[in-house]
Amino acid sequence: MKKKEKKMKKSGKEQLSKKNKTIGKQVKQKSAKVTELKRRIEMLEAVVEKRERTIAKLKTKLDESESHKEKKRRKRKSPGGAAKLLRSQRSSRVGLNQRDAWRRHGYLRSRYEYYLEQNEEKTVARQHAGEDLVEKFGEEAGYTELQLEQILS
Repeated sequence: MKKKEKKMKKSGKEQLSKKNKTIGKQVKQKSAKVTELKRRIEMLEAVVEKRERTIAKLKTKLDESESHKEKKRRKRKSPGGAAKLLRSQRSSRVGLNQRDAWRRHGYLRSRYEYYLEQNEEKTVARQHAGEDLVEKFGEEAGYTELQLEQILS
């Protein structure tokens, strides 16, 4: 029995040592994976930190440019109504504007007379003449009902 017991003890020890070796290898592999993951985490944190710095720099540049634009806007004074009118008249000749106004007025008057000849009431004739004027010369050439009444009375 002694031989058998010795063999059993030896085989048990061998089995335990084989198990210990495999367990040791697994532990080493796991610790290597852990250190690799820690390195990757550190690398990604560095990338995130670099991007945050870039974003902060871009935000400050944006704020600076907006404040610079605001300063320029404050320096420029917007001209009043009379200055705008003079500037607009300077670019176009007054005679042309008057001629266009007379042309529109003549067209309005002729359309009004046309509708009166068609036996329409004065208020309806004014409305139709105003609509024709807007149709031919555009929205800016239109008049309100009160203005039409004053012009065509």
